[in-house]
Amino acid sequence: MKTPRPSVIPFLEIVSEQDKLAGERKIVDIMVNKFDGKARHSDLMNLSHMKKREFGECVASLIEREAVRVDTERVTSKRASKIYLLDESIISSWKRE
Repeated sequence: MKTPRPSVIPFLEIVSEQDKLAGERKIVDIMVNKFDGKARHSDLMNLSHMKKREFGECVASLIEREAVRVDTERVTSKRASKIYLLDESIISSWKRE
């Protein structure tokens, strides 16, 4: 296998970094455009069309970055549903783009 030319390496690093954040961008985009910043876990996961593990990693990353908060909401008398709330500053900046 050939070693990439020095000029190609920074490009590959940029592409790799963008790819790492693609899932997070997708989730934020869905939350802003489809759910107005407040989405139930199962609805968001279904619309994202991600595998469970990938979805969990992306949401965990967003929570760690304090872009998303987690809350619960009673759906029925027996069950509570996990709700993700997107930070207001992200919603307003995302809609401007």
